[in-house]
Amino acid sequence: MCDFFKVTYVDGQPWLVGHAGVDDFNHHYWGVLFIICKSENEEFASKLIHHMTDKLKHHGGTPKKGLVDGGPAIKAALDKEGLDRRPDWSHMIRLPLSRGGGKRGVKGSLPRYLLTNMKMSHKEMSKVSTL
Repeated sequence: MCDFFKVTYVDGQPWLVGHAGVDDFNHHYWGVLFIICKSENEEFASKLIHHMTDKLKHHGGTPKKGLVDGGPAIKAALDKEGLDRRPDWSHMIRLPLSRGGGKRGVKGSLPRYLLTNMKMSHKEMSKVSTL
């Protein structure tokens, strides 16, 4: 998994932390690599993904998939390394337009599908998405 989050502002500019890690069979996430950068872009995502796959291969692993939150930078980095993309369910089930539930990528895609394709009401959709 690889993702970015904002940590602070310096002179009005946001700084982000990029992180890459692995999860175990108990669904615990173990951060392995971190980078501090000014933006979530393909260059920094590629550095994280590349170094993460190198570390996994060095220790006998065979990386095949990467967890994707819908960000284009991470998608491009996974494609560059030849890894398949695996959607992130925690992002998919977030309510659209709520905190952390954006309109791009996979964020909120399950609720959006229920509303548009299944023609559920917002009330019904909220019950299903928050199970």
